[in-house]
Amino acid sequence: MLSPRFLRAAVGGALGFATLVAVVLTAGGGPRTPLLILGAFWAVLGIVTAIFNAIDTVPESIARLFMNVGLGEAGFSDVDAMVARGHHEAAAETCRLRAQRPAHRVAATLRLAEILAGPLGRPAEARSALEGLRTRGRLRPADETRVRNALALLGTTQVRGADFNPE
Repeated sequence: MLSPRFLRAAVGGALGFATLVAVVLTAGGGPRTPLLILGAFWAVLGIVTAIFNAIDTVPESIARLFMNVGLGEAGFSDVDAMVARGHHEAAAETCRLRAQRPAHRVAATLRLAEILAGPLGRPAEARSALEGLRTRGRLRPADETRVRNALALLGTTQVRGADFNPE
């Protein structure tokens, strides 16, 4: 079976040769019809090439899309598993380590505050972590709102287990 790359090269070479012949005939006083027909063939070759390129890249893109479905902002399934098993200190430490990376700083600190205020029963430490997040650098408006919501929850409610969720 012929590969798409070989087929494109063969058709492109044939069209290139036909273009030279048509240009020579037209320059010699012949009709312009061969040039018009070749223009249509070059357009068809462009469309076929685009289709072959899409066939090469689209399935991979779709597969990558489906593989990423359901992943959270920073991927906290390991932390959730630790909390479910009752390993709250380990989960908090994992969030502290993850919060050191700029890409996960806000999400990890919010998750850390949730664990500190909930299962560990240390809302003052959770408040300190959230306030530290605000003072360390400028936050995007959406992140600032999430942090303010979390601080408001800590300040106005008696936090119990799953009651704290700043989202």
